[in-house]
Amino acid sequence: MSDYRKDLETNFDTLPENWRDHPGRFADWGEQHAHAMADRDRAKENLEVVKAELATEIRKDWAKLGFEKAPTVDAVNNWVILQPDYRTASDAYIDACEHANVMAVAKSAFEHRKKQLESLTQFLLMGIISSKPKLQGTEEPHGDEVQQGLNQSSTKKVLKKKRRRKS
Repeated sequence: MSDYRKDLETNFDTLPENWRDHPGRFADWGEQHAHAMADRDRAKENLEVVKAELATEIRKDWAKLGFEKAPTVDAVNNWVILQPDYRTASDAYIDACEHANVMAVAKSAFEHRKKQLESLTQFLLMGIISSKPKLQGTEEPHGDEVQQGLNQSSTKKVLKKKRRRKS
């Protein structure tokens, strides 16, 4: 499986670069998702082909396969799913589904990254957070400090609205 988590990292100190590289990263992982979906579909089709071939085999040569009489539909289905070729194709389909699901998560995560970048940009423009790079050895702002900035900004907006109403 591919590790998309590294490409999801956002560095606030390089926000313009994050914005610049986001569409390319989203496209790369979107393409990987599309390829994974195609692989899954091909694996499903292969599983159906293997199932049909095995079902045809038992219906044609049921006596050679140890059946005393023509097998019922349930007997055919049970025999098919017990065959090694079917098990191999089924495992390949399950693996392809897993990979496609992981790629769907990656694609969705990049949509969330875009929202995160939008929010960080808004916070920066509103002055809630600082764009100044942190000096090595200093602490990043704590959640309380960011929340305090958010509360101050929200309070200012509410006061402006009240002033407008009074006018």
